[in-house]
Amino acid sequence: MKNAFIVIGFLAASFHESLAQVSYSDLYKKLERKHYDEAEPLLRRYLREAKINNPSAMIFMGNIFYENALEEMMGDNDASTRQLLDSARYFYELALSTLEESFKGKEKYYHAFVKKRPKKITMNMVKNDVGDRLSKIQKKLQKIRMNDQKNDSLLTLEARRQGKYYALIIGVSTYNNPKLNLDRPMKDALKFKEALIKHYTFESSRITLLANPTRGQILKELFNLRRKVGRKDNLLVFYAGHGYWDDAAKQGYWWARDASPDDPSQWLSNSDLKEQIRGIPSTHTLIISDACFSGAIFKTRSGEIRSAPTDILMLNRQPSRRAMTSGTLTTVPDQSVFFDYLLKQLQENKEKYVPSQSLFDTIRQKVISNSLIVPQDGVISDTGDEGGDFIFIRKN
Repeated sequence: MKNAFIVIGFLAASFHESLAQVSYSDLYKKLERKHYDEAEPLLRRYLREAKINNPSAMIFMGNIFYENALEEMMGDNDASTRQLLDSARYFYELALSTLEESFKGKEKYYHAFVKKRPKKITMNMVKNDVGDRLSKIQKKLQKIRMNDQKNDSLLTLEARRQGKYYALIIGVSTYNNPKLNLDRPMKDALKFKEALIKHYTFESSRITLLANPTRGQILKELFNLRRKVGRKDNLLVFYAGHGYWDDAAKQGYWWARDASPDDPSQWLSNSDLKEQIRGIPSTHTLIISDACFSGAIFKTRSGEIRSAPTDILMLNRQPSRRAMTSGTLTTVPDQSVFFDYLLKQLQENKEKYVPSQSLFDTIRQKVISNSLIVPQDGVISDTGDEGGDFIFIRKN
């Protein structure tokens, strides 16, 4: 009955103004000629306001949903098609359940539903024709379910072919300079690791956690990943800590534990990071950087052509090098709204396959609405991206 509530709510919300009562005799003429654009709003209002059951009106409503479903099928939109077919089925079944008590004396309103258009319409003729439509709906829904199973199997096989999932998680809360200390980064890094292991296809043995590392330790681990990560594998790099934007050099930096605001020799530049990412032979690499000024890691997103989120197989096959960051060239506070929404979405997501672009789009507006920062995502320039995307695969 879930779909019944969807449909009834949909109908109830269609009209609010006070108009003269709809005459079904006049409405039937429009519906019989299939003038649905003109008749559909009136039909919805009639069904909402009618004090008696009218199976004829219910069948027409089912026909409208059914024809809309056929149009959606042409565009390969299975989710929308399924909902429209379910709505059509609901109205057809509702019509059949009330037909016997309402048919007698109203035969003239059922000629449009009988294919051969005989002079005399019987209730069994109407039942047979509606029954045929219900059988077609059932077959189409079964086909959609089979497609879903097939796509799920293909995606699972594709994911296996794509190899293992590795993660490098970096949290810097404690600095050699105590004035730089932060409360949240290491706590967030631990929560992020837990979410990946618990909810997604990351094994603990393939996750490296660097707690308050130096610049050299970060670079060393990135270099080690060249030997660990294969060409079919996936790599996720997460960083939480201070960041800095040098406006004169037009360069962004991560500040590791040994960073000093007055000495750039221990700053980890975006250029250094890009060089290491370029040397790691993964199919997909995603950087999630929860650091101030981290938006400098990639070129502007405005000219990017984003892939359709539903085309997961294609996104999975094409190599990608992407970044998702908590802010552009502005200071990001220690209490990270970006991370809070990122973690919440990863924990509460129910989808089996989640491209990073879809993940970002889900949290972006929430972050903007609840903070003064504007998160960014995009391609890491000059690192080998070919238009794919990192796919998070949720455990069953």
